[in-house]
Amino acid sequence: MPEGVSDGPVSVLVRPEHGHVRAGEAGEGELSATIETVVYSGEATTTHLRLSTGELFKARMANRPSEGGGDLHEGGAAALGLAPGAVTVLRD
Repeated sequence: MPEGVSDGPVSVLVRPEHGHVRAGEAGEGELSATIETVVYSGEATTTHLRLSTGELFKARMANRPSEGGGDLHEGGAAALGLAPGAVTVLRD
């Protein structure tokens, strides 16, 4: 464990817009997930994911055709990337 970090349960908080979802298997530094729902709402798409650990995660991404994302579909495999510094860890 890093210095100053103790064992015990924690909660990890990430704002939905700080997650980036892409279709396919997770690579290095990404979390693997299954897509539960995809909701297109004008300028953004909200994707509800079930992480491989069982937790639910909601990602909200701006719709940018140049970045792909069109392959996201319910039941499909997805990779979740988190922006550096986007994670807040709280001790339970």
